Amino acid sequence: MGWLVLPSNTLLSHILSLSTCQDKIVPGQYITGNQTLVSSLGIFSLGFFNPENSSKYFLGIRFNTFPDTALVWIANRESLLDSPGLFMLSSDGNHVVLDHTRNRVWSTNVSISVSAMNHTTGLLADTGNLVLSFEEVTLSQSFDHPSDTQLTGTKINLNKNTSLKRRLTSWAALDDPQLGNFTFGVDPQLSIQGILPGNQEVAVKRLSKKSGKGHHEFMNELKLIAKLQHTNLAHLMGCCMEGDELILIYEYMPK
Repeated sequence: MGWLVLPSNTLLSHILSLSTCQDKIVPGQYITGNQTLVSSLGIFSLGFFNPENSSKYFLGIRFNTFPDTALVWIANRESLLDSPGLFMLSSDGNHVVLDHTRNRVWSTNVSISVSAMNHTTGLLADTGNLVLSFEEVTLSQSFDHPSDTQLTGTKINLNKNTSLKRRLTSWAALDDPQLGNFTFGVDPQLSIQGILPGNQEVAVKRLSKKSGKGHHEFMNELKLIAKLQHTNLAHLMGCCMEGDELILIYEYMPK
């Protein structure tokens, strides 16, 4: 963890280093290199990671007690970094990721009042949720923008009032966290919930026949899911690969 002192021209200078781990980030602090935020009970950590066999870096969250597991949430899936960047609170109060040239590559990008801009706080909760807040008001949270993993407390749904779509999107490959070809979420025209014999509720993910994707991408996702077995994750219960039908069946996690 470190501190940033920003002069009037907003250039970075006088960077001081802190060695203690904590679960919060406040204006003036930053995360870079191998520094991390760690949730209060030590369950999750947030920092810059590069996947195995990859030279690119991503700001992500992973199980702190299982460091070899894949990331459960990633911020900059569409903006790769060649080296660890900076994670901090920007002057407008948002969480941001900056590259080595101090250009912004990712932001929570929410509207924040002028009075709150220099008083927001980032917290990594023990649920794995990265929360941006002002006083007691939640401004943004990673649970509203999941990556490829559904943690306990994450809702997969569609808010018709705000058009917010909470859905999972697979990795592009086993060592590439960029956006993949599969998504799991709510289609207003389709149901994702089912019931097995014995009244066991399941969530059904069906690959659209119009996607043009086939068995290779489907098998990549199965391999990714197999590496993510944990009590806080929705368990894969079955799959179907018959003709054009490619279906995954998950344990249903109620809202």
